[in-house]
Amino acid sequence: MLTQTDDSLLNISESVGYSSLSAFNRSFIRKYSMSAGRYRKLARKKDLMADEHI
Repeated sequence: MLTQTDDSLLNISESVGYSSLSAFNRSFIRKYSMSAGRYRKLARKKDLMADEHI
């Protein structure tokens, strides 16, 4: 959802069962060593770079 939608991080966190954005971010950082927002930003940058090579 982070890479496929423009939904807010809050909406995404609620839709996957977290009661707060901070709880979602803590869990996300534990698993991926970065915040959900940073993950989204890097994924979008990667997509833009891939598009430039087409």
